[in-house]
Amino acid sequence: MLNKIGSAGFKRETTPGTAETIAAANIGLIIDPKIDLNPGLQERKLAREVADDPYPVKGGITGKFTGALQLRGSGTPGTAPPILGDWLLAGGFLESLKSDRVDYTLDPTLSAGKSMTAKEFKDGKYRTLRGVRGNCKIKLEASKVTNVNFDGEGVFQAQGDGAVLATPSENPIPYPFEVADMWLLQHHALAFELQNDSLIKLRSAAATDLKLSVYSVQSATGQVVRKVRIPLKKLGTPTGFTNGIWMTIEGDSTGDPDGVPITHGTSNYIDPTTLSTDQEWVDFDFPLEPTLVGLAKNHFVLNGDYTESAVNCVEVQTDTCLIGAQVCKTFGVAWAALSLKNVSIMILVVPASPAKLFWKGADIDPGMGHFMCPDPNSTEGFIYAKHNSRKITIGLDPFEVLEAQRSFWNELVNTDLYWCANSGAVAGNIWQFRATHCKIVKAGTWGNQNELVSHPITLHVDNGVNFTMASK
Repeated sequence: MLNKIGSAGFKRETTPGTAETIAAANIGLIIDPKIDLNPGLQERKLAREVADDPYPVKGGITGKFTGALQLRGSGTPGTAPPILGDWLLAGGFLESLKSDRVDYTLDPTLSAGKSMTAKEFKDGKYRTLRGVRGNCKIKLEASKVTNVNFDGEGVFQAQGDGAVLATPSENPIPYPFEVADMWLLQHHALAFELQNDSLIKLRSAAATDLKLSVYSVQSATGQVVRKVRIPLKKLGTPTGFTNGIWMTIEGDSTGDPDGVPITHGTSNYIDPTTLSTDQEWVDFDFPLEPTLVGLAKNHFVLNGDYTESAVNCVEVQTDTCLIGAQVCKTFGVAWAALSLKNVSIMILVVPASPAKLFWKGADIDPGMGHFMCPDPNSTEGFIYAKHNSRKITIGLDPFEVLEAQRSFWNELVNTDLYWCANSGAVAGNIWQFRATHCKIVKAGTWGNQNELVSHPITLHVDNGVNFTMASK
């Protein structure tokens, strides 16, 4: 038997703990797949006339499945990546298929994630586990292909002789983690993140809603904006546009936007037809990083230039306005208050402008704990692995900078941060990672990268639901 000849497959189970048949369609390009069996031998301490313990008794056989996948999409937006999608489900994620992407969010209850059947072939032999669940770790490293490592456990199903199933073609080819737009930002303002079903249309009629605006009162100087996030969806298919939709940051004129973007205060343009038909947070990036007007109102204005239509337009998620809340306004001949409405918005600022940090990458660990769930009515006395805990952390290792540029120590515990990273550029093979609420919990010992001082830090994500992955 040759060690280099083999393959491995994974398939989600319809009934947790009930093995599925692994076919050629379930085989993946897995790095170093391995099933280690544990016969569960039970030592017995019996009083006997000799010093030796008696033979141990065999208990239920369990097994560990380990391996790695290179991060790649399916090649088609809205289609789950093969095998990797199964791993993420077995790692405690929920999967949501959209028209243009697949969202993966951590299950808040720990109980809804799918169990899997895993099978390893080795040049004429195979081993199979059922009821597999575990933990997926993701390693993003600059200029290298990203690996997703799975470490899980399940119940022994079978072992025998069998031909190695063929592996699929490598399509699409994985991207290295480069031109990745990775940021660690601070929340400058966060208004009403919980949303209801009230929607406001942008450019549904020429006289009433050409623009929509929400303002933030700037209480300090020097805040530099990198991103503004706002929940949007498309209705129908907007047409006739040159730029699409974009965000401008404008000064104040007696309580209204003054119509003049501040320096670098015009965001990137977004094609409105690429928006989802489901409500989602949309990022408007400001690559040249505008500085907010200090000690004054800054108006964040949503613009569009598609043909006005009530059935082919962009819809903005709003909330009921509370006393003292930011007020969403609509533009016709003049700005006018939009009664009892408010836009949920995240204004994300660079903590240490103009200095930019150089990142080695990121280590994402959902920290999913699990145990083998006993069941005397199941073969081997176990039914499946079950998740029982989670602590998601993100490890970063930037090069050290002066305290005047960025002090990670001062951001310990009390600063609410936003972390994001994107990888890939071709539709069907793009990945986005976001942790919308996290804190630095470790920022002490200096490290060493290529004989340069680095500053390893650990982020603790406030709640698993605040971490999302998307395959686009």
